[in-house]
Amino acid sequence: LAFSQVSTGTLTGLLVDPSLSPIQNTRILLIDEARGLQRETLSNETGQFRIPSLPSGTYRLEVSQPGFSQFRRENIQVTSGQSVHLDVRLQTAAVQESITIS
Repeated sequence: LAFSQVSTGTLTGLLVDPSLSPIQNTRILLIDEARGLQRETLSNETGQFRIPSLPSGTYRLEVSQPGFSQFRRENIQVTSGQSVHLDVRLQTAAVQESITIS
């Protein structure tokens, strides 16, 4: 009986705003600079995201959504056969006002 060895891992997560409400349709980018690998996905209607089939390595996660500050987390370790879960709370971006008087 032969068993195949799993050689990839998975990153899952939940994306919420400061009030812990889910944020949907948000761009999630995972980068492995050592390999030049980038994977991208969107959060679903409940704020969840999943990036499967990741080679073992160290990754950087970047999350961007209009109206929120950009989120970045370094040194995420993904290992073969494991699932890593990250909860991400985006902060509301500071609003800059510009008033022109003529």
